Amino acid sequence: MQVLVNHATGAAQFEEVLMFSHKEVASVNDYMTVHTQGNRSITANDGHYIWVAKKCHLPLVITAVAQVELGDVVMVTTGSQPLSNWPWQLEAVTAITRSMQVGLYNPHTRSGSIVVDNVSALTFTSSIPASLGLHQALMAPVQGLHMLLPDTRLILINDVLMSVFFKSTALVGGIPGAIVPAAMMASMQLSAWWALI
Repeated sequence: MQVLVNHATGAAQFEEVLMFSHKEVASVNDYMTVHTQGNRSITANDGHYIWVAKKCHLPLVITAVAQVELGDVVMVTTGSQPLSNWPWQLEAVTAITRSMQVGLYNPHTRSGSIVVDNVSALTFTSSIPASLGLHQALMAPVQGLHMLLPDTRLILINDVLMSVFFKSTALVGGIPGAIVPAAMMASMQLSAWWALI
């Protein structure tokens, strides 16, 4: 599976999904929707990161959706072909709404970038610090497994280990609650790889 991402160069391209940290079809969750002046919107949970320029002051910074305010700007695309020339622009946030919705999905890419409904976002949340480098380091073992194992085995490993990962995160809490289980997840994924070959 591939999703649209926005690279640091500004080029749009498709990138493979390495794993899902959430894939919950029936769960009911509280979401925020950030609406822009161009009638675009992105819906995510409070802790999900997107690119924001606070009160129109550049540069864009990694910001949790819960910290977005009216008058901030987000990066959006109007979309065209070829992908390398997709136009990106900044649009002001004109409204923020809340809703309860069914389903929770969080795909992770190698770069940590993702474009959702034409809004530039990230694939990680405030369960870890707002750092692309940290996200990429935590995803490195997953990327290694992705290159070595068939997708069917990866799906099984992903589903089992994510269950353990998030139960551990809830028990430990805070930043250590994200880092410790992530290290545990990486070692278990490597162990699972050895067991499967």
